[in-house]
Amino acid sequence: MTHVHPLGKDGAAVMALGISEAFKAGRINEADFSQMLAAESETEVFSEAFFAVRELLGEDAGCKEAAGELGIDVFIHRSVPYAVFSFLKNPEDFIEALMNAVTVRGDRDTIGAMCVGMVGAFIGESGIPDVFLERIERREYIEELADRLFEVKKKNLW
Repeated sequence: MTHVHPLGKDGAAVMALGISEAFKAGRINEADFSQMLAAESETEVFSEAFFAVRELLGEDAGCKEAAGELGIDVFIHRSVPYAVFSFLKNPEDFIEALMNAVTVRGDRDTIGAMCVGMVGAFIGESGIPDVFLERIERREYIEELADRLFEVKKKNLW
């Protein structure tokens, strides 16, 4: 599967939507958040996966159970849903969300990165432990790009 495959495009789109919605949210309702991603998914595969995320969170499923049901491998439709689950299980705690994402076997680095992308968008820079912020390569450049992107968004949407 490549990034132009329908699942690749849908996975990228729902991740971008998830990060955008996390950024705008004052609080997160995991059922509503996963329902929104399911509704906005263009493919049945992702829609069903996000309904499963909602169900697993409602049952207070553990990470191992969720990973087994949602998948944790290199295919986007078997990594994005678990990244979302990891985020929604602890949306206000960077470390706990990251641990949810990486303590199961599978594509840990990708799933962890997607998860903390949503967490960081939700809690903001002040909620991210310094030890992680200090290790970001080209941090100043990335912050400059983020500021410019935010300014573009403000001009076009607010």
